[in-house]
Amino acid sequence: MSITILLLALLIGAIGFIVVAARRMQGQSLTGQMFRRAFQYVLLYAMVLAVANGAADLLARAFGSTPDFDEPLLFAQSVTAVVIGLPITALLIWWVMRAHRKDPEERESLIYQAYLTAASLTGAAMTAAKLSESLTRALGTQSFDGDAVAHLIIWAIMWTIHWRVIQRTLAQTNAVAHLLLGSTIGLVLAAGGLIDLLATSLEMLTGTQILVGSFVPLGSAAGLFVSGALLWIVYWLISASKLPRGTTWHAYVLLLGVAGGLTTALVGAQALLWRGLVHLLGDPGPFVTWFEWPQALAALIIGAMIWWYHRDLLDAATHTPLHRVYQYLVSGIGAIAAAAGAGLLVVALVDSITPAQLSHEPINTLLQGLTLIIVGAPLWWSHWRLVQRAAAEHPEVELTATPRRIYLIVLVGTAVITVVVALIAAVAEIIADVMENQLSLTTLYDVRTELGYLTAGLIIIAYHAAVLRQDSRNAPAKPESRTPDVSSTKAGRLILVGPLDPTLATTLHKRFDRPVEFLASNTGEIWNADAVLAQIEAHDTDTDLLLIAREQGLETRPIDEVRHVQ
Repeated sequence: MSITILLLALLIGAIGFIVVAARRMQGQSLTGQMFRRAFQYVLLYAMVLAVANGAADLLARAFGSTPDFDEPLLFAQSVTAVVIGLPITALLIWWVMRAHRKDPEERESLIYQAYLTAASLTGAAMTAAKLSESLTRALGTQSFDGDAVAHLIIWAIMWTIHWRVIQRTLAQTNAVAHLLLGSTIGLVLAAGGLIDLLATSLEMLTGTQILVGSFVPLGSAAGLFVSGALLWIVYWLISASKLPRGTTWHAYVLLLGVAGGLTTALVGAQALLWRGLVHLLGDPGPFVTWFEWPQALAALIIGAMIWWYHRDLLDAATHTPLHRVYQYLVSGIGAIAAAAGAGLLVVALVDSITPAQLSHEPINTLLQGLTLIIVGAPLWWSHWRLVQRAAAEHPEVELTATPRRIYLIVLVGTAVITVVVALIAAVAEIIADVMENQLSLTTLYDVRTELGYLTAGLIIIAYHAAVLRQDSRNAPAKPESRTPDVSSTKAGRLILVGPLDPTLATTLHKRFDRPVEFLASNTGEIWNADAVLAQIEAHDTDTDLLLIAREQGLETRPIDEVRHVQ
């Protein structure tokens, strides 16, 4: 499980880094210098991995641990990796340092940042993996795993070295991807380990038999949790949580923390409720016991904790642009869960009227659909009604808001794709049975899953397409872009120096009834709407304010004070 979780986290991280790289490369053409950098850093990365693996193998042998299929060639390869690879690596490092002294802008190159990010995250991930293996053996079987400990020491050294280099050579804005990707790996591993740890503990307390030795699953879960928690504390609590709250930072909090935690909690709640109802009202025979309820309860508790922690990082006091994104995100999760429940009801209906199969339990499918609706519908409605209330009170802002358009278009578009794919699959199955003269109720049973997808997709399309049409009819005409008349109000001006943000300007003008002006600048990545609102509320309404989005955070000064300084 730990390998699967780690690969998933690395895949998410790779996608995120590719997106960042694409944004950074816009408008730039490839040059010979870029190819030289790419070759140089790719070679350095490969040599670092080779030396680390060779040194770890030699250290493991010193601890008395040998590979299962040991042979002289493996030992020779490890010795060669250290004796030959280490000088080559040192030469490459000297070459890089020399290039940086000649041209300090080398530190700003994307390939250099990519190398440091990849090398540091590789060291961090391998450190976590080997720490998990060491603790699993130590806690589970009370024995010493020399191979895991040796690899742990070497990879921890590699991670620490690259971490220090990043701190010394990269600006804070260039290290954001590294910190957030490391936080992602740490959170995923820690959450998975904590769920396993709680579930295993519940199984042991309730007397549920564990097939492996009594302490091995507990040691494995504890090892995974400790290794993930180490990464999360270093990358998030100590570092990334203190970063300026820009787009990437909020994407991590909303997508991984809020959406990931909420989805985990919903899966646990639905599984716990469904399995309980099956045990009481359905047919639990095929499952022998109550379906591993400790895992469902653990997922519910840990997922809710993750959701609550990251939700608390956002300002929920007012309907800010950031809070608007949160509401649409949660509404989407609830809508998908409820629609999936409706699709399962159709599957259960088809199950009940078709010939019985080996695993034919329509009552269980019916209960699963009902529990999804019970869990998803209230979640969707509790957040969607707040969004609709805001749309009724401020249609000029809400109906044209980017998060609302993205929410509706993504849901409808995804549902359309789902319906088309399910329809093609169902028709293909039916045509195949017709050609073989086997068209019967069994055919209906074979396409029951596709019918469920069709139902879920059509429900989402029907409602949200209607909302899109209603928004198009009720949306106010686009106002002309103009600077508010300062002379028509006694309230102080709000002058924002940073990236243009029409949504923020509209929000500030509507809320404070004060003229808003923008001076375009690249001083910050994005405006932190929560911080802007807090700073404005902290000053008198008749004071002209200058708000500057800097890399270190938001700077606010009364304009009179600025004039006095000049």
